[in-house]
Amino acid sequence: MNSEMPSLRNRDRLRAALRATVGANKRVTTKWSVVTGPPASGKSTLIAQLSNLGHQVVTDPAREVLQQRIQRGRSKTEARSDYLALQAEILERMLADAQALNPAQSVVFDYALPDNLAFLTISGAEWTDEHVRAACYYRYQNVFLLDPVDRCDDGPDTVRIETKEERWAIHALLQEIYEELDIPITRLAPIDLRQRLDVVVRSLAEWQRKEAGAR
Repeated sequence: MNSEMPSLRNRDRLRAALRATVGANKRVTTKWSVVTGPPASGKSTLIAQLSNLGHQVVTDPAREVLQQRIQRGRSKTEARSDYLALQAEILERMLADAQALNPAQSVVFDYALPDNLAFLTISGAEWTDEHVRAACYYRYQNVFLLDPVDRCDDGPDTVRIETKEERWAIHALLQEIYEELDIPITRLAPIDLRQRLDVVVRSLAEWQRKEAGAR
């Protein structure tokens, strides 16, 4: 991994792809939200709590793919050795998950299609056309961007290998990508889980109330 990439590459390419998607009337406006952030930010724990409260969530397919590779005997580093093939498999799963859902229903994603661009960048890999187009497909209702934390309550991560510096670089990339895609961002500082959960739940309820009032 390369931790010296805190600034977004290919910004103009992403802007051009977004303009083309919107111009062709191919961008889908959704009621979907995203919980994102670098590894060790408490993201998956927050998603699990939202699921326990009855919210429809989509779990992180990248974690599932990496876990499958590790279970077949690879180390966490070896599981990433064919990185572009890994990212292609993750993208395929994420697209299948999104296409199976109703854009008009409230859904919370644990990572979403634009996040792949950040991980490709921090790994030193070039963006593929497929990843760029996919990042522009959907306009999410909001993104909850979690700041990194120094310690995870769940202990060492079973699949992630990023350093503290890389986690902050990923955080910066995620913010820049969603800003370029014109998707509202709510930053969540490393406060305790209950406070983060309260912010997300109140935001989701407020959007639902506004939508009901508009109808």
